Amino acid sequence: MTGSMTEAADRREDAAAWFAALRDRICAEFEAIEDEFAGGASARFRRSDWQRPGGGGGTMAVMKGRVFEKVGVNVSVVHGEFAPEFRKEIPAPRKTRASGPAAFRSSPICARRWFRQRT
Repeated sequence: MTGSMTEAADRREDAAAWFAALRDRICAEFEAIEDEFAGGASARFRRSDWQRPGGGGGTMAVMKGRVFEKVGVNVSVVHGEFAPEFRKEIPAPRKTRASGPAAFRSSPICARRWFRQRT
């Protein structure tokens, strides 16, 4: 790899590690809330990894607790090439579209929570 390619790969690895650490901090905070307010046995996140056939994957972290009915904190690092049909529709510099397959890389994090309702 050339220097700029190595630097880009390093930045991607750093970003993936940062998002994973953020997920862990968010999970720890939700677990702390369960510890403080649930009383009794505290819930913990269960993590499961997944792979994307086109490239990349991620980790789903799910907790079912007493304060929160369900909490999910998911991180993924996916990459691949846009389908030719879609590639024609996206705004991109002509040079990028003409030079070959348009590639993508995405590293989203998603946190969702559902409170337990008491009536």
